[in-house]
Amino acid sequence: MNATFNPQRLIFGASSGLRSVLYRSVATPLGTWLLESGALDRFAARNRERHLTGFIHHEDGVFYQYIEGEAEAVAQVWHAIQNDPRHEGVTPLHLGPIPNRRFSRWAMGFNDGAKRSLHDWAARSGLSLKGRREAQAVGAFLEYASGAAAR
Repeated sequence: MNATFNPQRLIFGASSGLRSVLYRSVATPLGTWLLESGALDRFAARNRERHLTGFIHHEDGVFYQYIEGEAEAVAQVWHAIQNDPRHEGVTPLHLGPIPNRRFSRWAMGFNDGAKRSLHDWAARSGLSLKGRREAQAVGAFLEYASGAAAR
């Protein structure tokens, strides 16, 4: 039997449909390379080609990104992110099926902590960014931040 690598099957099983990935990572080099290098625009263009939507937040050297779309496209991007040397400590917070898109207007929305801080928002909201509820808190923050995002 010829076994070929299939990231969709590995991560999400054999079914199709909408899927999402929410992860946290530390980017190398730190700073604003995402905007200064034009990478954010390139990633957004690729996402549009793949019919992916999502949102990314950068604060204190940490990135939180939510990507959503058809299972195969999400799995391929997730595999690429995990193998990208610009990321360290890639930690999935949520992987799985979703009933509908959260960020349908964003090919790649962006926010940084100077505009809206995840840490300040969590403290004001009484939410923890640790443990089992981290994915829910980060997802809710990304929805909040997307309302005022410049991109």
